[in-house]
Amino acid sequence: MILEALMGGIIVGVVASLPPGPTWILCFQRNLNKGFRSGLYSGLGSALCDTLYSIIALFSLSIITSFIADNIVPVKIVAGIVVSFFGVNILLKKPDVQLRRTKGGDNSKRWKDTASTFVMVLANPTFILAHITLIATVKSLGLGAIEGSFVSNLWMVLGVFGGCMLWWTVLAIIVSLVRRKFRPSHILWINRIAGSAITLLGISLIFSAITHNYLA
Repeated sequence: MILEALMGGIIVGVVASLPPGPTWILCFQRNLNKGFRSGLYSGLGSALCDTLYSIIALFSLSIITSFIADNIVPVKIVAGIVVSFFGVNILLKKPDVQLRRTKGGDNSKRWKDTASTFVMVLANPTFILAHITLIATVKSLGLGAIEGSFVSNLWMVLGVFGGCMLWWTVLAIIVSLVRRKFRPSHILWINRIAGSAITLLGISLIFSAITHNYLA
């Protein structure tokens, strides 16, 4: 039972982290700009927030999920503003400054990468609904009891964290292997593309919230 719950959690963590989105783009961009540790610490922020969402989903904190469902429009607007902020920040960054910082090796600032990614994911709590769906799907496949005990759910939560970190570690390693082939001019264009993509994703969240409110 414990092993099944752990494996189910790992699957949820990996699947939740796989789809390219603002967090994926942000971690990729930081890994390329600042190096392996920055990408890994940024992934840690996402993993911690995904784990928090899984705790809410698994332990049926209905007050939180009901609040999100009842306030979906303002939640999406706030999420869109936060995501757009990160996108514009990346869009305006200069790669030469970032490369100098990378050479300096200031590891004390890595936790800022974790905190900022955590905040960006936390700003869109609609991901809780996605975690509820993923967990229900995994449990229906026999990986964890449908009505799991506290211990079983706890092991699944640990599995979610492990699955998330597994994906972010693999991504950080892959990007680090090709990072040296990039020049400042390449990174500048990657910043522009990544920043634009994240900004557009943020704007789309705001637009979908306004549309949802209008159609309602």
